[in-house]
Amino acid sequence: MIFYGSPGTGKTHIAIGLGIKACLAGYRVFFTTVPLLTSELKEVRGASTLRLFELRFEKYNLVIANELGYISFDKEGSELLFANLSLRAGRKSTIITTSLSFERWDEIFCWSCNLL
Repeated sequence: MIFYGSPGTGKTHIAIGLGIKACLAGYRVFFTTVPLLTSELKEVRGASTLRLFELRFEKYNLVIANELGYISFDKEGSELLFANLSLRAGRKSTIITTSLSFERWDEIFCWSCNLL
């Protein structure tokens, strides 16, 4: 699920509310910001513990990734973020909040596109 809108429209508030509701129903929920998640992925990759992080990340019933596009990151961060969010596709629930229009997501996930 993607919550898109201008800053201050309640995207994060709604995502947190859904996360709390899921917790109360007994689901495992992980809330993070996209910049923090990307930094953590890069750190665990450097420490050779990426697979352990991925196994833990996959166990959450719901991941809320807040503020996609708020801060830009490098190619490595982009690839790690995309790979880990893709692992959840069709299997587990993910909420992403962003103020960045979908047409601009290639700025985050398509580094080779920007080189053309």
